[in-house]
Amino acid sequence: MLRKILFLVVIALFNNNCDAQNLTLDQVLNLRTKQLSYIDEYLTTKKWSMISAEEPTDDKMGIVSFAYNKGIYDDKAESFINFYYSSISDLNNRISIQVNKSSNYNIYIARIKALGYKLQKSYVEDGDLVKIYQSSNTTIKVSTSTQKDDFTSTKTTHSFFILTTTSYNLNYND
Repeated sequence: MLRKILFLVVIALFNNNCDAQNLTLDQVLNLRTKQLSYIDEYLTTKKWSMISAEEPTDDKMGIVSFAYNKGIYDDKAESFINFYYSSISDLNNRISIQVNKSSNYNIYIARIKALGYKLQKSYVEDGDLVKIYQSSNTTIKVSTSTQKDDFTSTKTTHSFFILTTTSYNLNYND
């Protein structure tokens, strides 16, 4: 009996450790304000892989993309992060994280509410369900979308786009 309990504890710790490599909402919120070099080093230590990078121009922000638990032979991954940055200032950096597990989505939504973000509006745009949560300083645009994987299954993804409320009001608010 003791062996069974010990075995279950070891399995639970292993599963918890594997899932711990994914980022919490608080960690993602913190990353938005950091410099590119910090983000690269932080995500790399958390076992994320850089998958693409574009430098900023006068017309658009730069973007660096990372994937967590990416397949070796395809572009499927457990999560994706896009970090949008300017060469002028870190204050208006933006970050988005896409999660493919409903359990992660539910954890993020619960944390958004616990941090005091208020739902400002919800709507459907291009087939996605969009919800806008705001605090005085930060806006989180949550998008849920579905795609057909093949003839029999539908894949649901959840994206959290995080930016300053000022940037949101200037660039995205109708």
